Amino acid sequence: MMKSIKVNTTGFLFLIFSLLTTEIFSQQIFATRTIDYTEQQLQGLFLGALATLSEDRIPLAYRSRVAGEPKLKCPTFLLLEVKRNLDLFSPDQQSILKQIFIRPQLPLHYVNATGQFKIHYATSGRDSVSSVDNDSTGTPDFVEEVAASLERSSQMAVNLGYRQPPDDAGVDGPEYDVYIQSLGSGVYGETFAEEEVTATVRNDFRSYIRIDNDFN
Repeated sequence: MMKSIKVNTTGFLFLIFSLLTTEIFSQQIFATRTIDYTEQQLQGLFLGALATLSEDRIPLAYRSRVAGEPKLKCPTFLLLEVKRNLDLFSPDQQSILKQIFIRPQLPLHYVNATGQFKIHYATSGRDSVSSVDNDSTGTPDFVEEVAASLERSSQMAVNLGYRQPPDDAGVDGPEYDVYIQSLGSGVYGETFAEEEVTATVRNDFRSYIRIDNDFN
């Protein structure tokens, strides 16, 4: 007999953001290391990076190969390795990969109550979130749940002793940016490292988070 299981969306999001925000709060996560990759390993990294995209964003020539790749729920470290070693890929591959590291452009945003996070989202098109708005605030419930989960998980990270993440030099405003998009099948989200903050002695990087719009 099949049992129906009701998922607590807020609790589910909290678990995801606990992982993602712990990544952005960690001061050593982006420490430099050197790995000698084989050609086969580089191709694995390339296809793995493409697998973070929704199918319609993957170049047609690679879709069948990407379909057979294992899917990572949180491919942060894979994308970091790709970015570190971008010069090892072919010029065509570099051109494709660079598009992954461009911040998404989404038409709407919601700033959480504390002003710490700005959540970027859409209500139409391939990146749209559910339009359900049971509390009639004008903001989709999913976006509000994302904001609440970010607040809880970031507070947990601070309580564990992590430092606040560096600011992003004012990109899209002073808040920490989170972009809700349609991602690859099975991908929940990732933290993207941008430029290093050279003013500190730690391995600090400016960053942002990208998460899936429906977790399918």
